[in-house]
Amino acid sequence: MQNKKPTVFIYSIVRNREQSVITFYKQVREIVKKFSYQYNFLLSIYENDSTDSTKQKIKNLDWSFVEHEIVIEDINTQYFGSTNDEERVRNLAIARNKAIEAKDFLQRSDYILSLEFDMIFNLQSIERIFNFKNKEPDFHVVSSISRNGRHFYDTWGTRRNSSETVGNLFDGWNRKSYEKYYATSNGICMYLSKPFKEGLRYHWFNETLGHHDCEMVVVCDRMHKMGYHNIFILYRAIAIHQG
Repeated sequence: MQNKKPTVFIYSIVRNREQSVITFYKQVREIVKKFSYQYNFLLSIYENDSTDSTKQKIKNLDWSFVEHEIVIEDINTQYFGSTNDEERVRNLAIARNKAIEAKDFLQRSDYILSLEFDMIFNLQSIERIFNFKNKEPDFHVVSSISRNGRHFYDTWGTRRNSSETVGNLFDGWNRKSYEKYYATSNGICMYLSKPFKEGLRYHWFNETLGHHDCEMVVVCDRMHKMGYHNIFILYRAIAIHQG
């Protein structure tokens, strides 16, 4: 009897990213095509309140290559750029939770793969993320690094310890394959589904620091409190910020 293929639940949230829709679509389609021999895939996309052509572009694409749910709605939330405003991270946390609560996808999954809509990546980086379990079988989170030109991008979503409010990569990262962190996001981020099945959700309030924070950091902070400490950044997987 053949072993059952594990299921990867891909999710993303999007707003006002008309320039990224086609690229994101092609990247997800390539992932499913390339790795379907190894994994089953599910896809959830959540969009709200876009004022550009994001909604129509998503609707016009053929997503039938993967089992999916796409939720598009108008709820009249304020649009924010790249800022650490509390209302922004609250909105992002709520959106991410809506995405992962699509149908019964979470319960059917073994891994959750968060892909940011504004990131460009290649299949080799995805493959390295998927194969990370061969290096660290007990991992709970593993991410890529994110770049904007020559610069490290996701400083707010990366933390080396629980007391940082803004993080960075450890010194000497470019001479290593991967390293353990307190929290990460970085464009491509794969989670073990188990903590989410046990009730973990994104939130905007960091209980350790006592104030609002990046929702991707908060979810890692809450994982630590649940006993899930094996959080890594895989330096050989790279996501390039498009915005």
